[in-house]
Amino acid sequence: EGDMWLSAHPKGTLYLYAKGRWGTVCTVGFTRFHSRRNEFPAAKIACERLGYAAATKVVLKRTKIEVEPTAITKGVPVNLAFANCDGKESSLLKCGINRWIYAQPSDEEAPQCTTHDDDVIIECAGHAPSPRRG
Repeated sequence: EGDMWLSAHPKGTLYLYAKGRWGTVCTVGFTRFHSRRNEFPAAKIACERLGYAAATKVVLKRTKIEVEPTAITKGVPVNLAFANCDGKESSLLKCGINRWIYAQPSDEEAPQCTTHDDDVIIECAGHAPSPRRG
């Protein structure tokens, strides 16, 4: 629970393992910016858990080039939205107001999270870990 991987290093779509399966993370809540510390707390946690020193960027609007091919995301759920982090948590699963949504087409609270159009893309800095899941 809580393991993560990026689709590419050092910048890629963030995948999170939860409730027995891999899934993506929705930008809703994840992109909250902490101006006093000049950071995206959720991205900081993810990059540190992936072995990087810091997060340098969160992509707020994906380009067609940045969207994962349908073959990769087909059947993959959106595992998490509303990751309200303060940057001190040891895992995204420990952030406040987390909501597991598993991409339901009728989701009224976060309709943009029912597809992979708003999956989180982060860019990390530091060293590049060897690619692996888990």
